[in-house]
Amino acid sequence: MMFFLGLQHSMTKERLKEIRRLEKEISTLKEMVMEKDLTIKMQQELIKKSIAK
Repeated sequence: MMFFLGLQHSMTKERLKEIRRLEKEISTLKEMVMEKDLTIKMQQELIKKSIAK
């Protein structure tokens, strides 16, 4: 039974706070990736248009 002592699955206030912080960070990172993808797509379109001229 000693190996179960380190496994605490209860939801403490500290864990809930950390989960919320991580969820906010994930959301921010997802937004940053979407903005970067949009920037890349816009740059690719500009390159296509400049080559077509």
